[in-house]
Formats: sequence, structure tokens, C-alpha cells
Amino acid sequence: MIENADPFELDDVFGPGPGETPAERARQSSQRFVRCHTAIAHDSPDAGGLKISAQQAYEAFGWEILRQIPDRLSVGIVRRGCQAKEILPKARAAAGLSREDIAARSGVSLDDIVIVEDGRRSMPMAILVKLAETLGLCPIRFGAVDCTLAASDKGKMTQGAQASI
Repeated sequence: MIENADPFELDDVFGPGPGETPAERARQSSQRFVRCHTAIAHDSPDAGGLKISAQQAYEAFGWEILRQIPDRLSVGIVRRGCQAKEILPKARAAAGLSREDIAARSGVSLDDIVIVEDGRRSMPMAILVKLAETLGLCPIRFGAVDCTLAASDKGKMTQGAQASI
């Protein structure tokens, strides 16, 4: 499917450059985005979260989400039933791993894993990224959109993603 977009709208989302469709522009763009627990926005020097390329953002969240960023500054991406407190225990159980196993493999403290699974408070994206990667989940989409992604797609989407605290 080829999505049509106004050239000015493409500039607002991806910056000026070649490409007539969102997919083409995302591939060519040097614009970076930042994904926090609940939203995605244009990257900025002070932004904390998972820093991703325009192409990664487009592939993970699509044009309908990204096109809202210039007007709203950030766009909510969390979907009911996909929060870390719901996904982490299911993924851990599916992998046949205990909380202690995940702590040892991820380098995240057992206390932090308990806090995430109990939903008592939000954790920095860097911790969620470690947990997602340990369980074979895509950290870009973890807790958002659909909750899983094939391992073959995960590597392509996460290449170059950087989590900052």
C-alpha cells in the first residue's frame, strides 16, 4: 500500500528531503525520534528514552501515528493489554524462565523486575529495553501497538536504537 502525504506534512515529520511517500521519506531521513514509556516524539538533546531512526519509527508505528507529532509534540502509543506489567510475566512464562533467570540474563535487579511485573511504578526505558531483549521482544514496540514481533523483524527494527536513562 502506498500512502499519499502532503509534501509539507512529510517535511514536518521527517525534515526536508527526497521521497514522495512516508515510507520513502522515512528511509532517507536523518530525523531521529524518541520513544518513552507511553509516547513517541521527535528527538531532542535532553530527551530520555529509546532513540530510534525515522525508518524504525515508521516501521514500528506507521504514518498515522507519526503524522500527529508536529501538532501534538508527542503521541501516545500504549495499548491496553500491552503494558510491561502484563507482557513481561507472559513472555517470561512462555520462555520457561523465572524472575531470577531474567535478572541473571538481563543484568536487571530482581527487585526492579518485581516492580515492573507488579506495575508499581514506571522503570527507565533502558531497563525495559534490557528486559525486552532478554525475552526476545522488540524493545521499540514493547508495550505499544501489538505486543510481539517476529524475531527476524526485531533485528532489522532495533539496529541502531539507543536507550538513554
